[in-house]
Amino acid sequence: MEKENSNKISLKLMSNKDNYMESFRKNVDLYLKEPDLTIRKLAEEAGIPFATLNNFLYNSTADVKLSTAISLARALGISIDELVGCETLTPEVRNFITALRGLPDNELYLVKWFIQHQILVNSQPVSPKDKLLNVMLPVCNALGNLLPTNSYTVLPINEFPDDVKCKVFLGIRVTCETYMPVYSPYDTLLIANDRKAAHGEHSVVLYFGRLYIVSHHEVIENSHEITKYSSICDGHFSASEEELDKVIGYVAAVSHRLT
Repeated sequence: MEKENSNKISLKLMSNKDNYMESFRKNVDLYLKEPDLTIRKLAEEAGIPFATLNNFLYNSTADVKLSTAISLARALGISIDELVGCETLTPEVRNFITALRGLPDNELYLVKWFIQHQILVNSQPVSPKDKLLNVMLPVCNALGNLLPTNSYTVLPINEFPDDVKCKVFLGIRVTCETYMPVYSPYDTLLIANDRKAAHGEHSVVLYFGRLYIVSHHEVIENSHEITKYSSICDGHFSASEEELDKVIGYVAAVSHRLT
């Protein structure tokens, strides 16, 4: 089964903590409605006997071995809780897992990075009055390009207005001279993504594994208006929004503070 189809089915899975065997059967049946998946094929992929799966689906088996549930969940690429529908996870956690499953790899990288470092930030002793922001420390390669890394620091942003503090979710340190004189080395860009960048605002985008600070403008191509993003340092880099890996967000503010 294609990953995209599997992700779409996972959005339809039901749960019933009072009768989880019913939700279990219905959830397995949702996958079996796909034309490229049969009971025999699923049994083979899960490594369980055909008769076991067939009896479970159609003979009202009172219960199922844990090993069978695990094998089916692994074969379908979902958690046991989602497949069985027994509600051992809260709806919020289940929704989060479902949302993550539908993200492309380049966006998962940013989510994983943010979660890992948010955990570290929360484990550090700070004043209750401090508003801290995770700041990525990219590597500058020989060509002056910024490359994402797992290196980070935290930045107090108490000094910024409330309308900035409430919407920024990530800081990105400018660790090269490429963007001078607009941004000096060690400036920190405070990134927000609650809306698209307005005209005159800069954005940070991810393109082929590199971070670029860009401006944007609309152009007409094949009678259609599209948004083009161009690097602010030399204008040599230019790509449409569809060509980018990700528009991370716009620059809501800049911190000149070193941490």
